[in-house]
Amino acid sequence: MKRSVFKHAITALALASSAALSAHADVINFEDVVPNLGLPSYSSGGYDFASGGTGFSGVDNATAFSLFANAPTNSSGQFLFALNNDELTMSQGGASFRLQGFDFAFVPPVQFSAGTSAGRLVVEAMTAGGLITDEIDFGLSGASGAWSFLTANTNALANGVTSVKFTACLYDGLGGCARDVGLSQFALDNMRVPEPGSVALTLAALGLLVATRRRQSL
Repeated sequence: MKRSVFKHAITALALASSAALSAHADVINFEDVVPNLGLPSYSSGGYDFASGGTGFSGVDNATAFSLFANAPTNSSGQFLFALNNDELTMSQGGASFRLQGFDFAFVPPVQFSAGTSAGRLVVEAMTAGGLITDEIDFGLSGASGAWSFLTANTNALANGVTSVKFTACLYDGLGGCARDVGLSQFALDNMRVPEPGSVALTLAALGLLVATRRRQSL
């Protein structure tokens, strides 16, 4: 094989593998969980989600969920929710993992007006390098006074994450966001984690590309 052809083949492999990392990411959508309310933990897609706050959590779909709270208006299928200041911690049996993104929404405890701002989702990730914390605004309520799922991209949470805790805070009207000003409630869905095989294939392809370039420079 000529050097130029070999180089192009390796480059194509790297690009294809990189695309496979996104295309073949596992999506935890909680469809494999029996609908429930108030369990201490949930398992879906090989990951565990533990309830650890002062409230309660569960898995349900929008039709059943709307009987006692306002489900996210654009929900599709089942989702995981935390009510009454509850919190949820995601882990994988002590193993490290990567979280590429997820969908999240505020769950109003009472009826809100359209265009209302509520608060933020708080994300705390424990990594090999320490704790990473971020807060993401829930956005504004829609015409019905309920919120829609938004998408968060968290590629910064690379390999080495051992757990991710999700909580929420509400705006206190004084420029702050706190957990003791009302009932902070939220829903999670479509947790995106790359398949280990896709990660390995991408790293191998990139390694071959680097090795090839080094040989050409000699």
